[in-house]
Amino acid sequence: MSESFDHSTVVTHVPWSFGPMFSAPQRIKTAPRQPDKSLLLFCPEQGGWHTGEWVAVTGDWRSVISWDHPLEPTHWMSVPSEPFDA
Repeated sequence: MSESFDHSTVVTHVPWSFGPMFSAPQRIKTAPRQPDKSLLLFCPEQGGWHTGEWVAVTGDWRSVISWDHPLEPTHWMSVPSEPFDA
C-alpha cells in the first residue's frame, strides 16, 4: 500500500527553534556588539550567510576570514557550538 506524503506540511509545522543550541535569525540591530565574538551574519547583498565580528575601531561588521571589506548584515544568529564527537 502506497500513500503519498505532502512534504510541504512538514516544513510549515517545523519551528525555527530546535532547542537551546539553535535560535531564529534576529534583526541586526539586536546583535551583541562585542569584540572577538563571532556571529552568523545574513548579508543578502553579499551572498547570504557569513561568519563575522563587530569591529569597534571601524564601527562595522567584518568577516572573520578577511577584514578587508565590511559586511552589511540584516540578520544574525549565534554560532553553534562544536560537535560533541569532534
